[in-house]
Amino acid sequence: MQYTIREMSESDIEECAKLVVETYQHDVIWLDWTVDDTIRDLRIAFDSPKYKEKYFVAEVGDETIGVAGVAESFMTCSAFELCYATVKPEYQRKGVGTALTMKRIEYIKSFRKHGSILTSSRFPDFFKKLGFKRVSDDLDEDDIESGIISEICILKF
Repeated sequence: MQYTIREMSESDIEECAKLVVETYQHDVIWLDWTVDDTIRDLRIAFDSPKYKEKYFVAEVGDETIGVAGVAESFMTCSAFELCYATVKPEYQRKGVGTALTMKRIEYIKSFRKHGSILTSSRFPDFFKKLGFKRVSDDLDEDDIESGIISEICILKF
């Protein structure tokens, strides 16, 4: 499968918002989240100079198959948060999520020599294989798997 990754443009916002909601629709934390909520969040990357956000999309031809973002923390210098990482189910476990994550890490490192990257995920092992470390090992695995809580992972560079 051949896919490409590029920066998200304003014209991608609605399609990416639909993908996020569709992919997360069964996640306990996201049950009430709507396409309009997601559009509002994604627009910040284009409308608000206060928050430094960047999103990337993965495509096969003209089809958007994944979206993932990164935001510079507004509270902590040289800290970044990975956000809205999702890949259509039929394209999962094919390297798309890894490629989107690596693209975000490369983006951050292109203008920061040192810092920390944080993410909240129910799949900490995915991030562990990319060099992230779990912040806490004492969380209940059943709660993580059920979606009640997410594991915080950090990558220092």
